[in-house]
Amino acid sequence: MQELQGQLVLVNPELPHDPYLRRGQIGVVTDTRLKKDEITVTFGDGQKSLYATDALLVLKPQEELYGLIKSSFMKLDERDFVTLMDIDDHLRNGSINALARALEIAVSNQMLLTMSTVSLQEKLRLSMERNPDSGGRETGRGR
Repeated sequence: MQELQGQLVLVNPELPHDPYLRRGQIGVVTDTRLKKDEITVTFGDGQKSLYATDALLVLKPQEELYGLIKSSFMKLDERDFVTLMDIDDHLRNGSINALARALEIAVSNQMLLTMSTVSLQEKLRLSMERNPDSGGRETGRGR
């Protein structure tokens, strides 16, 4: 399973209960306790918050997003198409700043957010299906 430390995440803007008041904000995974479904996210102000994997969104892999853009071309209006291509360009760049910008763009439009992101829980589930040898091992620092 891939390392989660340093992964950019977005607190789901539709999260029904957010005691940390971080809905729609971007942070970085700084600690994981997957067996307890706990992810520590640090935000730009240095504050840390604890979330379950289903409360956090991550960008889809670039190849998957590009395929989705191609298959949805005729269904999207021009502005949404251009915006998705902009997100795709930032994903291709791959720098932390470009990925953060891609998340910022995605969060500005619910439809684009839905198309370009997946929950961290889903990403981990798909990763386990592709790599069953990881055996659900915890990643990140232990406490």
